[in-house]
Amino acid sequence: MALPADAGKSATPTCSTPPCGRTFEETGVRLKRTACLAALDDLQPRARSIPRVLIRPHVFELDRKPRVRTSCEVAGILWAPLSRLQRSRAAIRVPERKAPCDAFLLGPHVVWGITYRILRAFLNKSRKPA
Repeated sequence: MALPADAGKSATPTCSTPPCGRTFEETGVRLKRTACLAALDDLQPRARSIPRVLIRPHVFELDRKPRVRTSCEVAGILWAPLSRLQRSRAAIRVPERKAPCDAFLLGPHVVWGITYRILRAFLNKSRKPA
């Protein structure tokens, strides 16, 4: 599982920056510049086998569930209410790791690694009062 990504280095979330273009390219979803709520803290993968890239997640608000298409980079789509995501936290065993990993368990789907960290950051931020 992954979220649309780009190697862009823009510090401000606008629709002229990578999140909007890459999301449309990978999913067919058009993000509006005015719908960008925030850029989350930068992250880097922890696995040594993954290149040391900088990931700058952005959060966009949508007024309705968009029609999403799969592509060579998107094999499937998973929608989950935030309340279900919050309740689905668990520790899992991953063969490549010695210690258990935090994850979200959504039916047969396991969300872990950097995707888990991005979603956890969003959930933590969304619970704090503005």
